[in-house]
Order: sequence, then structure tokens, then C-alpha cells
Amino acid sequence: MRIQEPQQQNVSQMGALVQRKCTHCEHEEKIQKKPLADNIRPLIQRSPNSEDGGHASDQVESQINNSKGEGSSMDNGTKNFMENRFGIDFSGVRIHTGSQAVQMSRELNA
Repeated sequence: MRIQEPQQQNVSQMGALVQRKCTHCEHEEKIQKKPLADNIRPLIQRSPNSEDGGHASDQVESQINNSKGEGSSMDNGTKNFMENRFGIDFSGVRIHTGSQAVQMSRELNA
């Protein structure tokens, strides 16, 4: 038994398989790619409300020093996410919640 060789088709025989775009489709607007930089917004930072550069009062500074070592560590998912993107160890970052943390943040305009 002999295997048959595949038949070759002439280009003229394939003419019915190739279609041109319809007149409407030929006039459609083509997609133009834009550089990524056009889509990036500049970083906007608030300026300090005071002229002295945002120094903390003695009371707030004391509260911050007293709260060191408190707070909770970041959950592992968030910690890994941040470390991978910033390339920095976040194991020393502590999350402070509660009314005292809120008050200190307000006093620091944070």
C-alpha cells in the first residue's frame, strides 16, 4: 500500500478562498498606538501648610517616640507585594490604628 502525496493547489485555484475587505471596512479608522508616557499622570504632592517645613510639636514627637515598637506588622500578602515592587525590606513597618494614631496623623497633616 502506498501513501498518497498531498495534492498541491495552484494559486488560481485558491482565489475563491481569499477575500478583499468590503468598501466600508477599507475606510475604517486604523488603530494608532500611543506611547505609555502619555497615559502617566505626574506625581502631585501637597505642600506643607506651614512655612517651617512641617515640624512636629513636642507633644506629637513624644507620642511618636512612645508608640515605637507598637502597632501590628503588615500581613504577608501586602508585605510581599510591596517588597517585590519597591525592592526594600518592609519587615520593620508597623501599622498603627486607633484614635491616638488618627490624631497624630491629623496633627502631622499625614
